[in-house]
Amino acid sequence: FDAADFRKGSTTDGYSVSLNWAASDKLSVMATGTIGKTRQGEGQSLSVDKDGLTTSAFQVGVMRQDLFAKGDRLQFVLSQPMYVERGRLNVSTVQVIDRQTGEIGAVTQSFDITGKRRIAAEAFYATPVGAGDVAFFGRAETDDGGKTTDRYLAGARYRFSF
Repeated sequence: FDAADFRKGSTTDGYSVSLNWAASDKLSVMATGTIGKTRQGEGQSLSVDKDGLTTSAFQVGVMRQDLFAKGDRLQFVLSQPMYVERGRLNVSTVQVIDRQTGEIGAVTQSFDITGKRRIAAEAFYATPVGAGDVAFFGRAETDDGGKTTDRYLAGARYRFSF
């Protein structure tokens, strides 16, 4: 790493809004959204473009308690993990700038770093069992536009107090 890579750092301002609504004693709806703007000074080897980066993330969900048994909980969530809405990354390197004379100099290349928007869906169910509880969960996430494909995750947990 070169000391000039991140010499002046960057600044991100983020704004979030959240909502939690108890539709009834047993049904809740929640939502949250975040938008961010990243900017940084000039003169770095690795920097965001002069227009900065705009990022976003959101999540909406619904939770139901006492659905099948007293004390159980079922929750569904739909979310968008952090996503670059708009922005470019600049990389400055030393290269040959004149093939005739072999003169070298700083060259800045700009790359669009927006990708494919990913969406994730999650389900969670927990129910009391004796002095503890048992839970089951699952998550599916769409392809990120790269070399990976859609992702799936499932699991279970047993927790007890002693």
